[in-house]
Amino acid sequence: MNSRQPIHRWARIGWHLTLNSLRLRNERKVFAVGFNKCATTSLHALFTSLGLASYHGTRWRACDNIWLLRAFDCFSDGIPQDLPKLDRLFPGAKFVLQVRDLEGWV
Repeated sequence: MNSRQPIHRWARIGWHLTLNSLRLRNERKVFAVGFNKCATTSLHALFTSLGLASYHGTRWRACDNIWLLRAFDCFSDGIPQDLPKLDRLFPGAKFVLQVRDLEGWV
């Protein structure tokens, strides 16, 4: 693996963030919907490794920070408060439901 590869990946993600913020890029979104310990961090790592601008945290879940929602391609870590609103704001968005069996999760 080339030692410069991670730098190029982060530069590409930064470029995606900039273009998304200026609304100069396609707004296809992926929302990973799942409770903690249901692979939200793993999905975030996957999105990032694919060069997508991914947000892993809780601020997106209120569905009211339009700048944040427009800036990133993918979101993970929790259940959003208003799934229908996200679907209206971003037609064609993909929603990935993450589940675990209760005993393993507890």
